[in-house]
Amino acid sequence: MITLTLHRPDYSGENLTLKIWTLAGVLVNAGGDSFVESPTASGRFEASIDEALPEDEYRCDVLLDGEVEFFGRLYPRYSFEIGNDASVGSGPDIRQIEFQFVANDAPVSGVALRVAGRTLFSDTNGMARVWLTPGLYTARFIPPTGYEDIPEIAITVDNEDLQQEIGLTLATSSLVPTPETCVVTIHIADQFGTSLAQIPVHARLPKGYAIVEETLNINTLTSGATDLDGLVSLLLLRDQDYDLQVRRPTEGMVTLRIHVPNAPTASLSQVVEV
Repeated sequence: MITLTLHRPDYSGENLTLKIWTLAGVLVNAGGDSFVESPTASGRFEASIDEALPEDEYRCDVLLDGEVEFFGRLYPRYSFEIGNDASVGSGPDIRQIEFQFVANDAPVSGVALRVAGRTLFSDTNGMARVWLTPGLYTARFIPPTGYEDIPEIAITVDNEDLQQEIGLTLATSSLVPTPETCVVTIHIADQFGTSLAQIPVHARLPKGYAIVEETLNINTLTSGATDLDGLVSLLLLRDQDYDLQVRRPTEGMVTLRIHVPNAPTASLSQVVEV
């Protein structure tokens, strides 16, 4: 018998049922197995599976009051996964491996983690969890845009759960100014002065600006998104006005007229409050 543990506090008090299917579409546990919440109101559910699971992979459905609510995959030899973050545990030999991805002491979401043949992604808290049987594994990572590559690591799973912190490094800007362009660094913050990450920023030439032949073949970078420090660098024409457009985190746009100096680099001295 295998015990499958589902950690979903958002479904506390609900009537959940597990159905297991082979990849060929054959139902393994006729009628399904009920999840029992234990302790009460904890969001921790357990389902006992009496059927043999000889295959390496199965499909599973979690039903709420008889209707499919979400689904996932079962890997009896390694772990059980439901949902994107593999937020499912299992029997006595399975260990939880928790990865925490950080950069400058802040969580990083969207990091791809590949281990034991499966790919997961870190959530908004920078966390990714997988359940594995004891053994030696290799974990590989793909960082989001704007971060340096992360080297793969070896993981030894023994008789205890494991926590692993992975530090990310922001990629160094590859923008190189030419005699005609300037690298402009802009800081985006909210009204309290808190730096905002992943904010789209666009620099547009003012309406009515006439493009001259000399500027047609000059490479510029007029769009980008802020990093964890609220900074974004653009490559703009020197001695030129631009309308800087910053998209608010909720809705709407902030527009600010800036002038790019005749210099290789510059920083926007005014914090743009969004």
